[in-house]
Amino acid sequence: MTFAVDDWTTTLDGYVRTGLTMVGLEGDKAPEFIGNNNGFALLNMRFGIDVKYLEDLEMRVQLDGAADSRESINDAVGHQLVSLKDAYGRYNIGPFLGLLVGQSKPPVDVEAMQSTKGLMFIRRSIVSEGVEPGEGIERPGNDGLDIRREVGLNLLSDVIDFGPVGLRYHLAMTNGAPSSMTRNDNNLFAYYGRLEFHLRNQIMGDYKPGSFLVLGGSAAYNQKTDGELPNQLSVDDFLWQADLHFAAFGVDGLAEVIGRKRSYPDTGQGEQETLGIVAQLGYTLSLDRMALSAGYRFASLDPFKGDSSDLLMGDDKLTHHTIGLGYARKDLPVAFKVDYTLTAEEAAVAIDNDLLEVLMQFVW
Repeated sequence: MTFAVDDWTTTLDGYVRTGLTMVGLEGDKAPEFIGNNNGFALLNMRFGIDVKYLEDLEMRVQLDGAADSRESINDAVGHQLVSLKDAYGRYNIGPFLGLLVGQSKPPVDVEAMQSTKGLMFIRRSIVSEGVEPGEGIERPGNDGLDIRREVGLNLLSDVIDFGPVGLRYHLAMTNGAPSSMTRNDNNLFAYYGRLEFHLRNQIMGDYKPGSFLVLGGSAAYNQKTDGELPNQLSVDDFLWQADLHFAAFGVDGLAEVIGRKRSYPDTGQGEQETLGIVAQLGYTLSLDRMALSAGYRFASLDPFKGDSSDLLMGDDKLTHHTIGLGYARKDLPVAFKVDYTLTAEEAAVAIDNDLLEVLMQFVW
């Protein structure tokens, strides 16, 4: 819903996503906190306000009324609360430079940078979100490689066109701490950088705005402080990422490789390396009044691919194969999705815990 007054434009948007989750356990190897809380869940209830002045200024606030808070890991039942998601202002200094200040998504994990309401599948992959409570065993390292929203300063651009090709960049300096923390965790900042190369639609004979192929890469460095005084420890994270996204003729494909190297300067513990790989392909059949979609996703998360300390398990890789089907009305902002995930874990973390998910989504 959009309202315009003189040079000011206000847009109200949001969505409600309700899911049904069923964890199908086989055998007796699973702990009691897995697969015993099947049922409905309110996945998201987003409400956003976007205010623009011409093309120069933008201010955005977004709330989630269904944020999930857990008291400890492997706590299958959490508490629902209201959480602030986006809260930023953006000033477009020129056609190639924008200044964004406030709380927003850091430019690293391309899965996390996609809008939740526009996802091909019901949820992001295990590489991004990690093991969810009640669906598997949460352990150090398998919490996913997504970086949650942080507060800081961003320099970024829209796509800068050079004929049929384009470039886009995004640089950020943030606190390096989750947005739920009101202050930085130390006196150091986290640094992010992302660069994208675009092939524009006009190459394919389609002169609608947009790109049919995007090649991207990101890097990040964060010196964190974990624990409580006086027993705090330094943790240094370096992340790297590369991705490819293709979208044309109803086909949508995404591939991403993301890695993290974690070191502990205050202790003798060696470096730990985590590697995630995601590849997904989908097709949408557009009819007169509806759209039907189908897709497949491969996701692999190796929490401790490299562990020079030899303190952690080595055969702990998690692999998920997801098949998804979708239905959307063209005349109404409503969508229905069904996903089935076949889990395949290595020996140290093996559990027969395949997952069936159903989603009903309403957007405004």
